[in-house]
Amino acid sequence: MKKAAAVLLLALTGSMLFGCGGKNTGSSGFHPESSSIYVTGDGRVSSALVEAYEKDNYDENSLKTYLDSEISRYGEANEGQGDSAPVSLKECTVKNGKMTAVFEYASPEDMIKFAEAQQDDSMSLTSLEVKNAVDALSGGDVSDGTFFNAKKEAVKLDDVRKENEAKAVIASGEGLIRTEGKILFVSEGVELDSAKNTAKVTGETSYIIFK
Repeated sequence: MKKAAAVLLLALTGSMLFGCGGKNTGSSGFHPESSSIYVTGDGRVSSALVEAYEKDNYDENSLKTYLDSEISRYGEANEGQGDSAPVSLKECTVKNGKMTAVFEYASPEDMIKFAEAQQDDSMSLTSLEVKNAVDALSGGDVSDGTFFNAKKEAVKLDDVRKENEAKAVIASGEGLIRTEGKILFVSEGVELDSAKNTAKVTGETSYIIFK
């Protein structure tokens, strides 16, 4: 963060293994291999910053102090929803040549605002919503030929709407998104990696349908 991991790595000076509070409490089902966003079926969002490092000596206390300070600073300026803090740190590890920090947010808006505050260039989304797929596709903004299945075949919009229990991620900007359920369809221009159940979105408005 602060041009993402550069400042995090500069904050370190000692031990090789770091777990926040001594325990990995990452979001269930989210085990990121690269910087990405995780969306659950009930609309909760998390993000991960994953960066490689080369030095052998890092200080876990410096990393924890830095992350806690940034989260606290954001929380002082932004209220969460109910009892939920706007941002919480769910996982942070430094091991095997890779640094991983996983954050959970009270809302998609908090994720975007926190990334902007940290100058996190691993994600450049400007908006993100999670809706029922039928509701998301009922506004007339999409048409036949807009969606593709996991085999990269064009599908009719009516076929997408038949998945009435599916959820839709509607995103603007650029980012790598993983969903809690299987990705069924993506809109034109979205790069789907079915093996990893991830989709890279770019442009003004992208849709990811998952279940």
